[in-house]
Amino acid sequence: MGGEHAERCAWCQAHDREVVGLLGKRLGKHARRVLLDATPPGEIPSPILPDGPSQPSQTATRRAVAALREAKLIWVPEEKERIDRTHANLAELVTVLNRQYAVLRFASRTDLGEAVVQVFAAELACGGRLRWGIKLEELAAATLARCPYR
Repeated sequence: MGGEHAERCAWCQAHDREVVGLLGKRLGKHARRVLLDATPPGEIPSPILPDGPSQPSQTATRRAVAALREAKLIWVPEEKERIDRTHANLAELVTVLNRQYAVLRFASRTDLGEAVVQVFAAELACGGRLRWGIKLEELAAATLARCPYR
């Protein structure tokens, strides 16, 4: 899909396969929210917060993170942060969740995830249908433009 360089470059070939693998992939409400909330590649990862305090909401967020990781749209580092009511920025979250403490994970978008956000910004924001086939070439070009070996 990406031309002469993409045919020789292992990075481009791997990312091209990931783009094609998105065909037919559906992103639900929680997955879209997590993808949009994640920081762009190269920045400090942002905390993954549930949509609400309920257990089903937290479960939906965990499933959304797993689906996005499987599709290679987000990167979740192994580090976790334990926050409690004395935490400067996130103490309110612990109160809302009605817990003594919470353990947060963090996420940032991959190069592919950033390209998906750029190409499908309107659809992700309003909940519209993601028509992968129509914008596949544009998505591949946006992803391959980020190749560090060009």
